[in-house]
Amino acid sequence: MQLLNGISPIDAANSRSMLKRSSFVNHGSELSMAETQSDREMEYLQQIAELKSKLHQMLDERECLKKRNVSLERQLNAIYNKEEEERIRREEAAKEDG
Repeated sequence: MQLLNGISPIDAANSRSMLKRSSFVNHGSELSMAETQSDREMEYLQQIAELKSKLHQMLDERECLKKRNVSLERQLNAIYNKEEEERIRREEAAKEDG
């Protein structure tokens, strides 16, 4: 897991471009199995970096939504409490009149 934390999307992209450049140096010869695996590995690392970035964005968004929810719950409770106090006052006023 620590290995994944140290990889940025830029690092993965740079590594992939270096591999592609080395394939041009081969003057059109077929990529060896190791180069193919390395290229695939770099693509996977890039995907992992992108997924980690999306995960962090989603976690940040979740925190914002949680805070918004707490705020809305407080507003709703304040409205409910105000209405409840008014109802109790009306009942008490009705008892005094009655």
